[in-house]
Amino acid sequence: MKTPITLTTLCLLLAFSLSSCKQSSRNDFSNSELPVIDLEKEYPVKRIDIHEIADVEYIPLETTDESLIGNAYYNAISDKYIVIADAKYYQILIFDRQGKFIRAINKTGQGPGEYISFHAFDVDFDKEELYLYSLGQYKLWVYSFEGKFLREFKYDVNQKRLDLKRIDNFNQDYLITYNDVYWPSPYPEHRREADKTPYYLINKENGAIKIVDKQLTIPHPVPPYLDRMVQGPSGHYNWTVGYQLNFIARNGSSEYLLVENAKDTLYLFENQTLKPSIIRTPSITTMKDKRFISPCALTDKYFIYRRVILDHDLDQQENTWYDKDKFPAYILNRTNNEIFQVEVYDSNLSMEHTLNSKLRNGFPGNGAFHSSTSNNQVISVHYPHQLDSKIDINTCKGKFKEIYSKIKEDDNPILVVYTFK
Repeated sequence: MKTPITLTTLCLLLAFSLSSCKQSSRNDFSNSELPVIDLEKEYPVKRIDIHEIADVEYIPLETTDESLIGNAYYNAISDKYIVIADAKYYQILIFDRQGKFIRAINKTGQGPGEYISFHAFDVDFDKEELYLYSLGQYKLWVYSFEGKFLREFKYDVNQKRLDLKRIDNFNQDYLITYNDVYWPSPYPEHRREADKTPYYLINKENGAIKIVDKQLTIPHPVPPYLDRMVQGPSGHYNWTVGYQLNFIARNGSSEYLLVENAKDTLYLFENQTLKPSIIRTPSITTMKDKRFISPCALTDKYFIYRRVILDHDLDQQENTWYDKDKFPAYILNRTNNEIFQVEVYDSNLSMEHTLNSKLRNGFPGNGAFHSSTSNNQVISVHYPHQLDSKIDINTCKGKFKEIYSKIKEDDNPILVVYTFK
């Protein structure tokens, strides 16, 4: 026996239907409000003095026989410490907030608690712990700020190969990372397939890894870098210098923007929750030339990135050198969704030279340019030997001139801290 539909039931069904439609419209409207980065559009160019958008602090790092820095590729800063991971000498150098040297930690070796090299690094300032990861040994080491070995974790390459070139301090329990294992080598025996769930959280206490979110599963990965294999006269292939893409931009320890170029949506990950944040267009699947977003920095107001263009397939064996200056920097204003190509200069150094090209480790340079552990803050470095050929002391002013006039060519770099307004 069929139950008759009463007027009350009909009204409830109609109300539910209207509510669903409103909810759907709300969701559609919300998605339509996400900022869109058009990678085929030529956005207007703005030339900006960095002091217009950020407070700038110059910190000379003390130079001693024990504190000499070869390559300050990784760095972290807090209200108390500056920590530099030297990618040349594979040691950790700790300075106070004013740049005075405190200690060096060098655990190179092959014994317990020692590393041969490391390729990723970050710091937990609350716990005063250092985290280092080695691609060759597939190990994660944890040390105290005093240099005491605390623990290490070995990962079985047969179960999952972890090629981690960046680890970030996510929260008190986890690190966050991207596994860029993909290697489209012309030698079949050396080829490595991409990780289709490349974003992971690593437990700081036991080293266990877990997928950030299955929404970030990548059915059809794209190359995480623009390296080329060039065939030599002997018929063998050699690796040529390419361009390393980034995958994570963080705003302090509160916001993490995850940029996977095989997807058309960029996601924010905060409080272990993933949400759509930015749309990129055209779709990677329909582009004639592959155009990628390489994130540089994230603040409350700005998302800073480079547009990287790949105009060929990586398995084509051609001798190509990637001119990094051809990958311009852009800023997305998160408050009004305005996008513009940016040329940034520092009026305390030079009105002429832009920081993002002429000074390669400037803003946002192709070298040591990193988000800080504080919101709205990024860190860069200026090496004296690089400045000498580009910056005239007579054009400098302010605090930078005071520091630069006293520094020697082979001294440690000047750390530059940008705190965005």
